[in-house]
Amino acid sequence: MPSSVSIGVAAAPEHGVAASELLRHANAALYRAKAGGRNRVELFDGSMHQELVNRLEGEQTLRRAIDGGEIVAFFQPEIDASTGNIIGAELLARWVRRNGQVVVAQDFLSLAMSSGLLERITERVVASARPHMRRLAMLGLPDGFRFRVNLAPATTERSWHDDPIEQMLQGLEPSVVTIDVRESAVTADLPTAAANLAGFRARGGRVCLDDFARGVSSLSLLRRLPLDEVRIDRLSIDTITAHPHDRAIVRSIIALVREIGLQVTADGVETGAQADALIALGCVRQQGHLYAPALPAGEFEDYLLARMAERYAQAALPQATWDPDDLT
Repeated sequence: MPSSVSIGVAAAPEHGVAASELLRHANAALYRAKAGGRNRVELFDGSMHQELVNRLEGEQTLRRAIDGGEIVAFFQPEIDASTGNIIGAELLARWVRRNGQVVVAQDFLSLAMSSGLLERITERVVASARPHMRRLAMLGLPDGFRFRVNLAPATTERSWHDDPIEQMLQGLEPSVVTIDVRESAVTADLPTAAANLAGFRARGGRVCLDDFARGVSSLSLLRRLPLDEVRIDRLSIDTITAHPHDRAIVRSIIALVREIGLQVTADGVETGAQADALIALGCVRQQGHLYAPALPAGEFEDYLLARMAERYAQAALPQATWDPDDLT
């Protein structure tokens, strides 16, 4: 995987004299370099000081939110579009402030990544979801139902040798979990990552390569990782009905994935036209706002139990019959 370098520069005496001050200012310039697309050099200037102050305040607020239990799991259902059955749910991070305001992940995830807090957020999400997952498992989940858990790249880049999956899922049955792993999470130590993922599968879990086709090594990972499933990234789904080339790319991905015996799932399905196009291409496992938004844990429990009750009621209905003599 090609590497890149981002550099932040602060010089004495114009940017400070004390070592601590120069380091702070160099870090501010480094943050600007990374935010600007990486692989670049930035020289500190006065405008970066307020950026640094705002970022530090944001980090402190986010840390307090994590420690105070404000980061919780929401559940977004996954649907078999050919039957309407619910087949899984993804755990998603939401920041629920004390006043009840819900902050979606995209509004704080980049801050979490830049400040090294993504791993702690993942841990909090799984911890808050664990009692609900256990309760639903005891009540009886639909056949094949899986909870989808995203493995934070920060976790795996640092500690594949410590088996982060085993640590993160303590107390949960692997048989009801699918681990979503991105290319960026495995390339730093691919052999150890593959071994850990194989161990998880051996315990009954499933492994999905997430955001497929977004990274440069996605195709080679199909051969090198122990996978059950591939999830097409939402950027490809966004344009599937608008651009023939994008539709052709998605068609090729689905055909390739199915040819090698893996399941394929689509994320970010927002419209009926997108859903129909995916079904026509052979992808029926779908997730997105077309079907349901991410739900708080309690609402998701009600949603799942209601859907299951509907299915059981339909299965229990007597089959309609008629006698030709009734027509005379």
